[in-house]
Amino acid sequence: MAYNRNTKGNTYLKTMRNTNISDRDQPERSHWKSSWVVDIHSTDKIKLNKFMNAELTYYNNLVDSFNSRLRCQPETILSLTGEWEKLFGVIAETGFKLYTLRNAPVDHPLTPELEPFRDLLLGRTKEKKRYLSETLLVLLDTASLLGTILPSTRKYMALEILRYYKEQAKHSTQEIKGTGLMEGSTYKNNFCGLEKFDNTRKRHVQIPKEALKYQYTSEKILKIWTPYSSLPIEIPEFGNVDEKPWNLLVIHQQPGEVSTQLSPWIVEFKNAAASYLIKLVEVSNPYLSSKNWRVAKNR
Repeated sequence: MAYNRNTKGNTYLKTMRNTNISDRDQPERSHWKSSWVVDIHSTDKIKLNKFMNAELTYYNNLVDSFNSRLRCQPETILSLTGEWEKLFGVIAETGFKLYTLRNAPVDHPLTPELEPFRDLLLGRTKEKKRYLSETLLVLLDTASLLGTILPSTRKYMALEILRYYKEQAKHSTQEIKGTGLMEGSTYKNNFCGLEKFDNTRKRHVQIPKEALKYQYTSEKILKIWTPYSSLPIEIPEFGNVDEKPWNLLVIHQQPGEVSTQLSPWIVEFKNAAASYLIKLVEVSNPYLSSKNWRVAKNR
């Protein structure tokens, strides 16, 4: 059964449209039926909710860390380019605690994932100073924050958030010349950090295509095995999945409203420009997450 995206007043459509445009300023690129209501076993619902909260926790931890650094250390954020940016992704993927290398010697053993970055992590300049300064170490170590989700999802989320904050840091360091009565004065641009969410507004898992297993049966049923569930998710009359443009699977309950135990579960195939949609939320209105507001509305 497909989810009706054309229902009048459907806030789900509005929310999805807004978040697709906001993530890397790219509109939704596919127009095929990509959202489906599915049946999920009760035990898998529990597992999915657990991983939804874990994904939210990792997201909020990163946002909290970058928001504080954007205000006082924009230059450090901007310095994470090239190999430093790749290293940030590896730390997110592996969860390696970088502070353990704080006083490590040059010949300290490294994990296979970190070995290509030996010079950055343990090397020194001609003045005997380490390339990995204390400020850089602390910022890079934020990628290893708590969040028990797919390593690839951790990596993609961390890198997309880093790139967003690099754009904001670049914007905030640009000076604006005053005009009129303020002529002769210079100001810095305002920045816009990401918002932290609760599990009412952001409650989904984003799974990259390469982390999924799927099979199209002779009965024209698409079966999808995810790392977060035991039983496959089945979608009838889907068609050949390899002929459709998508790179990301989103699993969540009824977007556009506060979920309940009876809210339907929806899978959505996304053909996204970004590897992780950092602004994708199920409820765009922040007041909907307030219990007092919901009670007052129903009076």
